[in-house]
Amino acid sequence: MKFVAVIFAVATVASSIPMEQQKCDGFCTAEHDPITCTNGIVYGNACELACNPRAFDGVTCTSGARE
Repeated sequence: MKFVAVIFAVATVASSIPMEQQKCDGFCTAEHDPITCTNGIVYGNACELACNPRAFDGVTCTSGARE
């Protein structure tokens, strides 16, 4: 049981590492790799986040969806 708790803790920390802003080239693939932001918006992937000009206005985004 302790092993499961440790794995869950590691997964939580790993998924809460802040994302760095990427450049937008104007074209995004349909790859599903959700990015969750503190403003409550979940972007489909890092490209969709980068192509939203207001996404980084005072919010923090992390890789991995929180369901």
